[in-house]
Amino acid sequence: MRQVLCILVLLVGFAGVAAGDPMLTIDRVSGYYGGDGGEFTIVSTALSNTKYSPSPKKTKDIGTTGSFQSFCIEQTEHVTIPGNYYFTLDTSAVQGGAGGGSPDPLGYATAWLYTQFATGVLSGYNYGVGRTTSAAALQNAIWFLENEITSVSGLASTWATAANAAVSSGGWGNTIGDVRVLNLYKYDSKGNKVDCQSQLYMVPVPGAVLLGMLGLGAAGMKLRRAV
Repeated sequence: MRQVLCILVLLVGFAGVAAGDPMLTIDRVSGYYGGDGGEFTIVSTALSNTKYSPSPKKTKDIGTTGSFQSFCIEQTEHVTIPGNYYFTLDTSAVQGGAGGGSPDPLGYATAWLYTQFATGVLSGYNYGVGRTTSAAALQNAIWFLENEITSVSGLASTWATAANAAVSSGGWGNTIGDVRVLNLYKYDSKGNKVDCQSQLYMVPVPGAVLLGMLGLGAAGMKLRRAV
């Protein structure tokens, strides 16, 4: 009985109890981001980057365990750059940002778009050094799909349109695939938990298996905005 209780405590701690949550380091590197958003460079020994193609990884970190490029899904929340944060792995953003509810389930179109980026096949994306224009456009497309901003143009509009089409056509469908939300948080000087900007991540194992391991809920339906 004691052994069973210990196992349950470990599982609960990993799924969301502060004392058991892992940590990551988040940064932004000149030439790899545009505006106020991503690309963000995230490193954590608790996370694997095996689902990522070498293309979207920052050049000097390609061989680094747990290093990958991400984008935020909440425009109104922030992180300190560089910074160290605790995180939980979920299918929704905890606070939800400017729109979409709280918690805010990750959108299917957003998951498709980030999967295209992470696997190195996003058409029109500059995967070389000096990709601020591509990074800014993809960040805006993600914010748009997540109801954080109300309009996009240019390349951001092209990507948002493609993402919505992938969902509606059945080519991708109503799924978030292997994409999950990293809900970042820290503690203030009084020991109070402070939720911070949520980021995107490609899990290294099939989604259903990971959800079962961590006790996470399935992503809910979310209102999509047509471009």
